[in-house]
Amino acid sequence: SNLFVSRYGGSRMERARDLFEQACEAAPAQYAFKFYLLYADFEEKYGYARHAMLIYDRATRAVADNQKVTMFNIYIQRATEFFGVTRTRTIFEKAIEVLPDTDVKGMCLRYAELERKLGEIDRARAIYTHAAQFCDPVANPTFWDIWREFEVQHGNEETFSEYLRIKRSVQAQFNTSVNFNLNAEIVKQVQEEEKNKQRDEMRKLEEQEESGRGAYNHLKPQEMKTVDRFATEQTTVVKNPEQLDIDTEVNEEEDVDKDFDVVQKQVPATVFGNAVVPPKKEEKETKPSATDRLRKRKRSAM
Repeated sequence: SNLFVSRYGGSRMERARDLFEQACEAAPAQYAFKFYLLYADFEEKYGYARHAMLIYDRATRAVADNQKVTMFNIYIQRATEFFGVTRTRTIFEKAIEVLPDTDVKGMCLRYAELERKLGEIDRARAIYTHAAQFCDPVANPTFWDIWREFEVQHGNEETFSEYLRIKRSVQAQFNTSVNFNLNAEIVKQVQEEEKNKQRDEMRKLEEQEESGRGAYNHLKPQEMKTVDRFATEQTTVVKNPEQLDIDTEVNEEEDVDKDFDVVQKQVPATVFGNAVVPPKKEEKETKPSATDRLRKRKRSAM
């Protein structure tokens, strides 16, 4: 597209715009910065300034994050030259919304200075108040010094007291954040130390195991079998003679119970009182066995 512009200039505007559009859409974010600048420069030379402003606006969304603040600065500068400083208000406000916190502070200072020059003291004070949340009084004392000088020149006792109140509030907020981050860092460090300690212990155990294996490398296979048998014997569990064998005792008690016959006796009638006495069980007559008959015959023979 650049060669096309150098050859045809502004004689073929639509074709040149098509080429720039294709290049800007196809270019990755980290390389789009140059294409948008060439496109905007082409519109400034051969086209319309309002078209160039639209291209700069698109570029602030398309370029990489680390190039956004540079693109906004170029956009503000060109808008000031073509349309005046009042046109830059919308650009400043958009930049404060989309830029990272680290870049917002500088943009707010520029915007507040612009409003101060235009005599908009209240607008400038509101911008300082908004930017205060991004500026730690310890790490960024320059911002608070600039705001203090602004209140001394254009403020009063009430606005200066509000300035001090906001400064204390922001200081407390950053202190809490720093303490929280510090505690999180300490916890993370302790966890890392524990992991390293466990890793070292495991490494030592592995080294001991490897050294133990290496001590028997010089032995012959038959000798290694002897060592293994000795290790097996050493690891055999030795029975405690005083240990109680609960299962054996239970079995013995069961055997003792089996040796005794349980004799059943009749319950006395007095136990039942007036209740009905349970009938007695009729005893069945048992026939004498052969042994009893033999003994009876011997007695009668005598």
